[in-house]
Amino acid sequence: KVGTHKISNFVTFRSQSDSGIGRAISLQYAQRGAKLFIVGLRQSEVDSTSAECAQLHPGEGNVIARAADFTNVDVMVEIRQQLKEGPFSLMRCKDKLLMTNA
Repeated sequence: KVGTHKISNFVTFRSQSDSGIGRAISLQYAQRGAKLFIVGLRQSEVDSTSAECAQLHPGEGNVIARAADFTNVDVMVEIRQQLKEGPFSLMRCKDKLLMTNA
């Protein structure tokens, strides 16, 4: 069984979150109160996972989602920039960053 303690002070960056284990982990993190930046290859599945996570952890800006191909260097640079300057920026908040990959 996955831990049940709250992790609301964490921002989690989840790659491969659009299906399978990655999706399940994202849902667990959302249920436990983490802010999520989820990424997957297929936009429709990313949108579905994002919507479910938002239901588990409602509130403005708790879930950011996008489809992305990690083999594309330009896309990786964009994601890095989003993590650096976006709403989950560690420069603006005192949250801890947890990066996971399924």
